[in-house]
Amino acid sequence: MGSARPGYDIVLVSGRSGTKSDYSFVVILNPNFDSVMITPTGGGVKSCCTKKKCTDFAGQCGSFSDGCGGTLACTCGTGKACVASDSGGASTCCTKKTCPANSCDVIDDGCGGTLQCNSCGAGGTCFNGSCCAKATCAGAYPGQCGALGDNCGGTLSCMCGGGNVCNSGTCCAPPSCNGACNTTVAGCGTTFNCACGAGQTCVDPGGGGASACCTKKTCAVDYPGQCGTKDDGCGGTLSCGCGTGQVCNGGACCTKASCGAQCGTVSDACGGTLACSCQAPATCGGGAGGVNSGLCGCTPKTCTELGKTCGIQNDGCGGTRDCGSCTLPKTCGGAGAAGQCGCTPKTKCDNGVCGTQADGCGGFVTCGC
Repeated sequence: MGSARPGYDIVLVSGRSGTKSDYSFVVILNPNFDSVMITPTGGGVKSCCTKKKCTDFAGQCGSFSDGCGGTLACTCGTGKACVASDSGGASTCCTKKTCPANSCDVIDDGCGGTLQCNSCGAGGTCFNGSCCAKATCAGAYPGQCGALGDNCGGTLSCMCGGGNVCNSGTCCAPPSCNGACNTTVAGCGTTFNCACGAGQTCVDPGGGGASACCTKKTCAVDYPGQCGTKDDGCGGTLSCGCGTGQVCNGGACCTKASCGAQCGTVSDACGGTLACSCQAPATCGGGAGGVNSGLCGCTPKTCTELGKTCGIQNDGCGGTRDCGSCTLPKTCGGAGAAGQCGCTPKTKCDNGVCGTQADGCGGFVTCGC
């Protein structure tokens, strides 16, 4: 069998036709046309065959003979499904159903399958297969209260605002006490106890009159800088105190003075006294102020008071005093006493010295040979 031209396929076909003898032939498939050229293998006459198309099987799907020894694979378009026949016949194309508007249920797609519909937008709820927009208390039930339907199979709990109360499903403004207290008023299907607010007290005027709420005075607002027992404006009293570091002096808050540089018993500027002392080395009345000055100070000591005759010495007030120098052979502290002139004499002669030898302090030491 010869080869086909480039781009062509060769297929060997054989069979029996009625009572005729067996036959076989070669089919050369032309990819550019809807026909084929059939060449009998026994050298008979060649013939052309027109291939069938899927359109020749309108509405059907699956695998079909193309009438020229080949097969066709026919499919369904977008939105369709290939459904097998219950009777064993050819499968057919079925157009799938689409979701109805506002549906959120699982429906039959009409082609043996199901379709999940979910077309509820933001804020929508699926209820009994349909999309439902939930109601709100403010939008659907203005002025109403209690448990109310949300239009989607649920309930809303609607409350009253602005100090109103719920009365049989309707918001009701409670009656005003008009400043009265220790009594009740009726309204909105019930009674209300009249009481005073924060910072108030209920005052009974006596004589059978109605009690009324009274706003108490405060120390900070009504008695700034004052102290002691004050009238609260509602028949009672306030006990007003002073801040840190202050004392009550004649009904007024007073800030105590400090000792500063003073010493002894001094006034605290608030009717009392302070016991003030000095920090060493200062003493009360010391220094330039004098004994009766009432001020802390320090009087530097003299060399005589210090018991020193030479050198630089601490004056007892954080300063120094120069107590002079010594005459040779004496030195300051030379005899072992700090701040005193002195000399330590030799007690033996140098090696090899006979007779006497100066002791270094104006005297002599006797030497042996």
